[in-house]
Amino acid sequence: MFQTMKRIIILFFVIGGTISLRGQTPDKDRSWQPVFIDNFSAINNSRWDILDNYVPGDYNAETGEGDEEKYIFLNSNVYLTTSLFFLEKSLAIKLEKRTTPLPHPNGQDCKYRNMHFYTAGRVKSINSYHYGYFEMRTKLPQGRCFFPAFWLHGQQNSGLNPYYNEIDIMEVFGGMDSVSTTNIHYSFLPPFNYIQESLDSVQVNNVHDYHTYAVEWTKSRIIWFVDGKIIRIDANDYDGIGIQNPMYIYFNNTRYNLDSDEGTIYPGIMTVKHISVYDLMCDSLTVVNSIPDFDSYNYALKKAISLGSETVIPNNANITLRATDYIEWRSGFEIPQGTEVFFEVGHYK
Repeated sequence: MFQTMKRIIILFFVIGGTISLRGQTPDKDRSWQPVFIDNFSAINNSRWDILDNYVPGDYNAETGEGDEEKYIFLNSNVYLTTSLFFLEKSLAIKLEKRTTPLPHPNGQDCKYRNMHFYTAGRVKSINSYHYGYFEMRTKLPQGRCFFPAFWLHGQQNSGLNPYYNEIDIMEVFGGMDSVSTTNIHYSFLPPFNYIQESLDSVQVNNVHDYHTYAVEWTKSRIIWFVDGKIIRIDANDYDGIGIQNPMYIYFNNTRYNLDSDEGTIYPGIMTVKHISVYDLMCDSLTVVNSIPDFDSYNYALKKAISLGSETVIPNNANITLRATDYIEWRSGFEIPQGTEVFFEVGHYK
């Protein structure tokens, strides 16, 4: 049995501008093409850079100003591990407390008198990415002092604003067993020279089990997902500009800056099953007047799409159609019961 478009319009989520009420992850949306899918059967050194002998912070020993972390990033804290039951490899990122401290790797005087008792792990992508869909499946350590995160970051040397760009896909503060935060940070060059941020949090059923955290970042919007479900949508027009510059992928397991280790058993391991990056296919000069065959249809972003009686949508399908200018449906256009169609109109790149 078929229903007309007019009768089932409430099932669809149509963007009239830049904000979608519903997004589709790449497993359901053929508009996305994989850039890479890394299951960490090995560490790809052409894709990832593992930080070594590095202490984050801007502490100035002469003036005593600035701050510095208690931990040192070591590349030995990032390694492959194998499941005993399924013999599957994963990437492990360890935060560890030492019995003997390490000096500052630069040999300089530091805030903690060259006594760094903690070592952590951080991984950064070799390449930067300009828009896309970014996904990680991970299991996080349990303990008050652990601070794992998955994020995008870029700092421009070209004078483009925002100068500093950051999208936090997932941050879990120590001791918060069922809460993940999603954040935006950006700053502007002089004469503006200010920092803005937008913070939000979501309930996650036990962050110490495996979950999939993801973000869709386009020119017009940012959508965060947990386990394939949307948890937050922002229009990407922060201060009239938005986060529009290329960024690198980061993920790490660090220490939350607490005075006490109470409630924490070391080491703490962040286990990463996979990281995937997808790019939106673009064919934005093409105008489509009908789609007679969805199996052979090129789902790349179009300039415009017009659908009439000659368009036949298959039964029990899940279809996303995207265009920059408009999507219209003419007389005779019908959708079979049990099929979901998502129309999205906006500028993505």
